[in-house]
Amino acid sequence: MFTEQGRPVPGSVFVTRRIRAAGLALLRAAGARVSVWEGPEESRPSRAEVVAGARGADVGLGLLTEQIDGEVLRANPTLRGVANYAVGV
Repeated sequence: MFTEQGRPVPGSVFVTRRIRAAGLALLRAAGARVSVWEGPEESRPSRAEVVAGARGADVGLGLLTEQIDGEVLRANPTLRGVANYAVGV
């Protein structure tokens, strides 16, 4: 779906772990509804929590430590995109 200006209509984004506030602010400023896994900062979500968190989201934004793979995609057919939050060469 696109706006009259040809831009994609913002949807919902599930983020598997807390990222920098500036990144979340960019997503929200673009109109995205953002949900972030709410577990302890020093831990990571379980596989079941990633599958459940992505339920109903349009985009999954995972860190290098969480896989958004075929299992997650099959369980969440509304996902239209997957992004990886990481750095490196």
